[in-house]
Amino acid sequence: MVALLLQLLQVPSQTPPINPACERVLSAARVGRIAGVAGVHLVPRDPSKGAGGICNYALAGDTLLVIVMISRSSHTMQQFEATKVGSIGLLNQQPVSGLGDEAFTYGQYGEDLLVRKGNVLVGVTTFLRTIRRPARVQGPRLSRDQLVAVAQEVLTRS
Repeated sequence: MVALLLQLLQVPSQTPPINPACERVLSAARVGRIAGVAGVHLVPRDPSKGAGGICNYALAGDTLLVIVMISRSSHTMQQFEATKVGSIGLLNQQPVSGLGDEAFTYGQYGEDLLVRKGNVLVGVTTFLRTIRRPARVQGPRLSRDQLVAVAQEVLTRS
């Protein structure tokens, strides 16, 4: 038993693959055009590094820019409503008209967007620009309009 554990510990960890559907649903190049920056690329899912989405997009140097969650479920409406009325979803909540059946941005800096269209739920989260000295947040990396553009692209291909 101990020998097996030692062998398992010596096996190098493998980086999880990037979901191949991500390029089809929302290409890294398209995210770069929406964000107005070059060098955007997909990174593997790794929640320990903040890359907890289905599709995770980063700037050069692997600085996370935006993550996208996509869910198709008979429980989409319940998931949407639970977020909408929960303490996190109520933080700075602003409706978004003309996107899906219902959508809103939320978060301290408006860095999150949740949209429901039929049984499809799309969540878009951008990361924050920060400075170290003095430590403070400058704001989200993507604007509200850019979050909406990302969600629109995903909805048209989901």
